Amino acid sequence: MNVSNKNFYGNLPEIIRFTDILDLQYYAEIPGDWLIVATDIRGSTKAIHDGKYKSVNMAGACAIAAICNEFSDLDIPFVFGGDGATFAIPDVGKEHIMGLLLFCREATDSVFGLELAAGCRKMSELRDAGKNIKIGKYRLSNHIQQAIFWGDGVDYIEELIKEQDNNFLNYQMIEADFTGLECRWNEIPSDKGEILSIIIKSVISDENEKSTFYKRCFATIESIYGSADEYAPVKEDKLKLAGNPFKLSVEALIRSYPATYTKKLWHYLKLYYMQIAGRFLIKKRIKTKHTNWGDYKKDFVQNADFRKFSDGLKLVVSGNEKQRLKLRAFLEDEHQKGNVVFGLHKSPAAMTTCFVTDYQGQHIHFIDGTNGGYAAASVELKKQLNRLKE
Repeated sequence: MNVSNKNFYGNLPEIIRFTDILDLQYYAEIPGDWLIVATDIRGSTKAIHDGKYKSVNMAGACAIAAICNEFSDLDIPFVFGGDGATFAIPDVGKEHIMGLLLFCREATDSVFGLELAAGCRKMSELRDAGKNIKIGKYRLSNHIQQAIFWGDGVDYIEELIKEQDNNFLNYQMIEADFTGLECRWNEIPSDKGEILSIIIKSVISDENEKSTFYKRCFATIESIYGSADEYAPVKEDKLKLAGNPFKLSVEALIRSYPATYTKKLWHYLKLYYMQIAGRFLIKKRIKTKHTNWGDYKKDFVQNADFRKFSDGLKLVVSGNEKQRLKLRAFLEDEHQKGNVVFGLHKSPAAMTTCFVTDYQGQHIHFIDGTNGGYAAASVELKKQLNRLKE
């Protein structure tokens, strides 16, 4: 392993205000020897139509656990997109990364019947192809920093991995550790009527004008939906640990892979016990040696990843039909002007897929809408994008 510039991301200044992630001055060039990695679930639209949206989210997140656990001594920036993820990683070796991703592909196929597409390129290779990615670091909470990506290299590598079926040829599989990948909470109903998954992608060519446009879009969203506290899809009083053993199956199956009957049974029993214990500890606000369980729900809300940027603005918001129609009217007008492509998908509730490093603060919660969320919203966006290319 030849890791250079490994402290690059850790040394970046934190962005404190969410609105500043839309300002180019807060982004830095990724070192040329860093690896850009992307994963995606092929056929996610059909899988969601078949009711497998929880499996799609878990399959899309498994690479996060695999890579972060394997290189736990490194600060690895990533963005989760619902049915996949994008990473920027110090050069730990393409063979090592692809070996882990090959294990993820085998696991998602065996457990969920889903196909994981994945690929890895050096940042210098993307620049040689005329593409670029810049990176920033947003302070999501006191415990979590969230990576943000700017540049056409994000879409470039995502499309590249979908087109190539031979990405995994000549790589040796490395067994990955999915520890920390969790799905233990009930769906979170909207307190206003609906959950809206939003993807907004500017097609303006000038980068400064694009930045200005994104700021205007976000200002419009907040003028319609109010402040983040008002439209946040996760509230403490709505968080309830799942009690139905069937709802734990998605996590149990992926965490026990490669599975034997005994291994699966052990994981189910362990999970069920942890759910019972977790409800008691949180309700009674008990403080153990390593965790103050009275803080867990508060930290969950603060660590909820419901606003992000990955060469496009992505949000999951709680609102009502009138607000959604007003936002759609604004975006359709901007689309007609040639400024943007977008996708919106409404759901009755939000859902969360979690990656837990430790229960005292170091846990991030990937928020999406049920019944498809971001993956369903991207279908509308891609249709608009294809029409622009005609």
